[in-house]
This record gives sequence, structure tokens and C-alpha cells, in this order.
Amino acid sequence: MDELITNKPPQKILFIDEPFMESDTPRSIRSRFIWGVLSSNYDADLLLLKSSAYLEKPVAPHFGYDKLYSLSLGTTNNIYPDSYHVLASNQADRFASILDSKRYELIVFAGLTCMPLWRIAKKTLPSCLLVLDVDNYFLPQVETNWKANVSYANLPNLWNYTRQKIWDNLLLKADTHCFFASPSHASEMQQTFKLKGENILYFPLPVEFPPLDVEQEAGTSNYILFWGNPENAANIEVGRNISAQIYPRISKKLVEKNIELVLCGHTTLAEICGGRIKYAPYSEMLPPEMPVTIEESHEAAETMETLPAAEIPMVPELLSKALMVLLPLEDTDTENRIPISATAGKAVVCSPESVASMHFPEKTIVIGADIDAIAQKITRLIQYPRELHAAAVNLQKYCAEAYDISTIQTRILDTIKLWIESNDTK
Repeated sequence: MDELITNKPPQKILFIDEPFMESDTPRSIRSRFIWGVLSSNYDADLLLLKSSAYLEKPVAPHFGYDKLYSLSLGTTNNIYPDSYHVLASNQADRFASILDSKRYELIVFAGLTCMPLWRIAKKTLPSCLLVLDVDNYFLPQVETNWKANVSYANLPNLWNYTRQKIWDNLLLKADTHCFFASPSHASEMQQTFKLKGENILYFPLPVEFPPLDVEQEAGTSNYILFWGNPENAANIEVGRNISAQIYPRISKKLVEKNIELVLCGHTTLAEICGGRIKYAPYSEMLPPEMPVTIEESHEAAETMETLPAAEIPMVPELLSKALMVLLPLEDTDTENRIPISATAGKAVVCSPESVASMHFPEKTIVIGADIDAIAQKITRLIQYPRELHAAAVNLQKYCAEAYDISTIQTRILDTIKLWIESNDTK
């Protein structure tokens, strides 16, 4: 009997975020997945934080909850940093009342933006397990915004940096429990705030894979593909580096084999293309829309037969026809490009920074230590199609397991169970 009580799931949990069913931002897509995991396994309540935008439009339907609550957000103030959510007048007391009446055993907050609510929850329910799902780490960027232009005119950025640093250091302690969307953020924050390793969990969004086709011929396509979200300015610099530094080192082999480079992303990339370097708009990497009715969404949410994975219904044609994918990034890939490439059965050639803190087994990712090494790796794969095919197959086999929705869901649930049991013994 004691064993049954010890192993029982939380009686009541809460998930907190802005409305996430109607948006396709990375935060919303991640929240849909996490909410699917929580609401299909626990008695879960949902609390939506509504900005002033929802004064003039309705909130899209959300499903899977026991109770639905909402709080109004106010405007930013001079106390919290700009990245934090600020509750409107009287909403903090209402939030504390909701928490006190339910006595939740687990609360998951969507992002560091929720830190003011996390602070209230810690005071109201000191015995409750609080988990932050970190999808964006703001401190390094606000620091850069100030230090890039140390001047009187830039003092607002100094003030925001100061507030961010003070509050992050005040609230983020070694015993804070965190989920992470990026392994680089996990590593950086663990070091900065001395987070305990047993209190953090990195997990990517799952990716749906077609059946493995290890017999598929490789080497028949005639272009190497780089792509990146136009909203990420770093992708423009990567495209420039490919054009200015990598292409000259592989151009002879490209001419010999009649192969091109395709840069897909921001329209600025079109300005550096020409000859064997082609431009493709980012729309060619976006999946086609698959209309779903409200009734179908409601039914899926209620049955929870299939949890929402990274929402990529099919491999974009631009990727499916590529010879290989090139990702010479200067930071960890946060756009899921490696598993997405694997869905198409493509080998990935990248820099060490592209997979920093990510644990890919040997022979799954082709890594070049620098520009010269990356160029040499590309040249060799072009020269030896069997090696190119083997790299693609190895990556696809590994990612099909590592990014499997059941695998990731199990890791999340096992970690939550462990954290709750540990929290109960304190």
C-alpha cells in the first residue's frame, strides 16, 4: 500500500503560459507538446496569461484541462526586466488565491518570462515542485545590447541589462528545476547559476520520421543545401561565410561533379548568390498547411491518442532533393535542422559549434573542426557516395530513436516522477 502511494502521479498539476494553440512560434509549438504530455498523464489545470491584445480578440480554444484559469498581463515596468511577464493590477493576489485553493504538487512555467509568477508560487506553495521550461535565455543578449554601444543614448539598455542580471541572480538558485529547449542554454545557465545537474533536463521537440529506407540511393542530387530561419540574423552571417569561405575551397569539385550550393533563408542571402551559388526563399522550407477543424483538434486533444510532435507533416521538396545539408554554424543549432535533415535521409556536415552540448554518436554527424576541415569533408563525401549514404543512414537511424515522441515523453515523465519523489522527502 505504501508503495502504491509513493508511486502515484501528482494529484494536481498546473501549466502556465500565454495562449499557445493559435500560434506557430517556437514557444507555442513547444508548449503544445509539453501540455500534451502533462494533460494526458496527470490531472492538469491550465492557466493562460492574456496580454492586452486579447481585449480585442478571443483566445483560441485550448483542450485537455480539468480547470482553465486566466490572468491579465500589464505593461512592462521599471522593476522587472523587459523580458519578464508583469501581472496587471490585483492579478498577483488572484494568482496566489488560485494556488492556495488547489495546493498543486507540480507547476510548470513556460519560459523565464514567467519568473514573477514563479516567485509568487514559491512563496505561496513552498512545498510544491516548480519547473521552468527554458526556451530562451535573455541575459547574454541584453548584455550584448548594452556593451555593443556603451553610450549615454544607450542607457535604457544598461538599465534593462542591470535589472535582468539582478533578478535572474536573485531568483535562479542551485535548487531550481529546469527543462531546456537548448543544450547550450542548459550548459551556460548551469554554470552561471550553479544549477544542480540532477535538477535539469534537456529535451528537444520530437520529430516524426517516415519509415527508414536504408536502400535509398544517395548521390543523385545536384545541390548542397543550407537553410535557416530569416528571423535569426546569425543565419545571414552563416550564409556569407559559406559563400566567401567554404565555396572557394570546394568550387573545383562542384564544377567537376556539376553540383551547386543553395542558400535558403532571408532575402539578403540572394545578394551574395550567383553562378553555382543559388538562392531559395524560406517559404520553400515551410511545410504545407494541413487544415484541421476545431472538432478534429478537440477530439485529438480529448483522446490524446497522438501527442503533438514538431509540426512538420512532410519533408519539404527543397530538402528531399538535396545531396547533403551544410550547417557551419557558430552556435548550437536551435532550429531542429539536424533531425529534420535526418527525416529526409540527408547527411549533415557541420561545425563543432553546431552540435555543442549535443551528444551525437560517432559516424552520425560529419564534423569539420574549421573551415578547411569542413571543405575537406564535403569534398570527400562528394567523391565517395557510399560514405555519404552511410552517414545519412546512420544519422537517420539514430534520430529516429532519439527524437521519437515516446522516447522523449518517457524521459519527461520519468524525470518529473523522480523530482517529485525527491521533493517529497525534503
